Amino acid sequence: MDNLTNEQNEQAAIKQDKRLFMGKIIIICVAVINILLALLTAVAKIDFEPMIIQIIFSVVLISRVAWFRYFFAIGAVINVIQSIYSLTANNAVLPTFTWKVIVLLISLVYLASSIMLFISKCVREYMRDKKNG
Repeated sequence: MDNLTNEQNEQAAIKQDKRLFMGKIIIICVAVINILLALLTAVAKIDFEPMIIQIIFSVVLISRVAWFRYFFAIGAVINVIQSIYSLTANNAVLPTFTWKVIVLLISLVYLASSIMLFISKCVREYMRDKKNG
């Protein structure tokens, strides 16, 4: 009986480690993609202040401040809403079709990252687990 319990505990620990690792990978990917998109935007607009803010946000996300994932995800949703407005507005905000496609792709990335930060069990567990930091 004890042997079975130990085996179950080991399997549970392995599953927990896998979830924590997956959560870490998701957080790092979201943060790195955010930094890359901020760099791209900064170069395109020649405005580096938002890039610095996004880099700081990404560092805070990686440092596992638990409540910040919601803040980060809400910011991503706001970015998606802004992008949709830019795509549908009747002004010359986005002059060419290529720019519209780029903005749409970036919006999809932000939307996906926002969804992952909100609903992923792996991310939730990783952000709460401070002992493996």
